[in-house]
Amino acid sequence: FPDDFDLGKYSMSSNPRGNVLIINNEILKDKFFIDGASVDFANLHNVFNKLGFKIHSYSNLEFSPMRDAIRNFARLEDHANVDMVAVCILSHGNDYEIQSNDGVGFKKEKIIEMFNNQNSRLVGKPKMFLFHSCYGNIVDYGVPDKKEPINMEQTEADAVPTRGRRSRERTPFARFREQTEENSRSSCEDMVIIHASVPGYSTCRDPKTGSWLVEMICEVFQKYSHKYDLRYMLDIVAAEMSKKEASYGEKQGIEVSSRHFCKKLMFNPETAVQRQPVVTVPVCIGTQKSSKRKQKEVLATPVLTLRDAVYYEMSHKKRGKAYIFNHE
Repeated sequence: FPDDFDLGKYSMSSNPRGNVLIINNEILKDKFFIDGASVDFANLHNVFNKLGFKIHSYSNLEFSPMRDAIRNFARLEDHANVDMVAVCILSHGNDYEIQSNDGVGFKKEKIIEMFNNQNSRLVGKPKMFLFHSCYGNIVDYGVPDKKEPINMEQTEADAVPTRGRRSRERTPFARFREQTEENSRSSCEDMVIIHASVPGYSTCRDPKTGSWLVEMICEVFQKYSHKYDLRYMLDIVAAEMSKKEASYGEKQGIEVSSRHFCKKLMFNPETAVQRQPVVTVPVCIGTQKSSKRKQKEVLATPVLTLRDAVYYEMSHKKRGKAYIFNHE
């Protein structure tokens, strides 16, 4: 390996920069209303518009229209003319599903699968997914911020051996490769996936300013997208989220994962053409109750610092402990 390893950057020069799909299911089955979701919806519109994206938005979709909206967006021919695709879905859910307006769960992996490399227009292009829903019902009240070791009873558990071996039979595509000698790519590449909480835990929101995560993402992107890449900005979001605390001491951790996202992504907002025509499709299914709250389109002034967002402390003589399990 070379001493200096440059992974390069994703191309982000098209105008519009990309296409973004925003689905806001704020009114769910039995007229359940998600406070602050309309603020999140407006803030996402605002920040993606400033970043030069073409926006496709829907509200309160039942399962079939929601599936069709995502599928049609994934198949857009216009993806060939832009450099990035983003999908933002705001609703209720759990660790593996996000709900439609009529309370039916839509598997998140099925949504991600629609945008993999089998979709030729998206090969090599960055794809960002934001699933804002609870990952569970547990409320996170945090733990004391102490660096001293905590006395815990040490236990050992036997690992469960693998029952069976992976099949060595060649897949049809493997046989095709042998016949054609074509190079291939991984099916899932260039993806960043953001979940509003860690598995099992609930999320926090404010009726006036929206959910903690969407508010923080919009503030950080608006303030730093000209300076930092996407994953570094998400690190800043996580660092700032760790400082937030609700009235009863509730905390919220987020989960960010990547799948072969190997380059830096700079939004380059200074060269983006803002105020792209917004494709808004207001779909209202079922009985809605009009909200009296005023929808904020102007983001609150962020008070952000970069302390605790740069490096973890790694100065102890013994950097840490590593346990290696080898079950042959």
